[in-house]
Amino acid sequence: MVKQCLILADQTSTEDPRYQDHQDLLRSVGAVVFLGTPHQGSYFANVTRGMLQLGRLVGFQSEEGLLRILKLDSDLLRYLQGEFRRLQQKPVLAGLQVVCFFEKKEQNLGVLQDYVVDEASACLENAWNFGLDVTHTDLNKFLPNDDNFGIFMEYFGRAYRGSQGIVSGRFLRCTYTVSKNGISMMSPELNALQRWLEPSTHP
Repeated sequence: MVKQCLILADQTSTEDPRYQDHQDLLRSVGAVVFLGTPHQGSYFANVTRGMLQLGRLVGFQSEEGLLRILKLDSDLLRYLQGEFRRLQQKPVLAGLQVVCFFEKKEQNLGVLQDYVVDEASACLENAWNFGLDVTHTDLNKFLPNDDNFGIFMEYFGRAYRGSQGIVSGRFLRCTYTVSKNGISMMSPELNALQRWLEPSTHP
């Protein structure tokens, strides 16, 4: 969903003032954290889809649309990943901090035990990739004094701190400038936006 939103924002017309905020949105995204995201699809989805098809034969109703999207080597996932990689190379999203976490324990569903999203599918190039010692469904659940939470916060914090200067730099390089006596200057709107984006020194 995050990838698709960024891609759609980039594809809107930069000439139409109604969509200028979309480019500002892109420039304001400094970091993205993925938790067990199947960038390349999931073998688990392939198997589960087969189980759902079998269930329909005996009278169970199910929706296969999502599983078709999440299957290994899905055309849609391949398209989203290609467009996301292309977007990362553009100045509007330059320096994006990406963190990917993956499960290190198999999921047990009784008749099936496997990784829902394995390491190869959950990791990306040019990203911080780390495994947490949990199953897929526990990737976003943390207990007090949980070592996994400490690991998550460490790299979440790194991404956050690294993104602050990156976002400001993008706006400084963008086209919102005015000319005065032949000197290119930041427009009042951009100046106000940059001040708003800067981290506050007050509690």
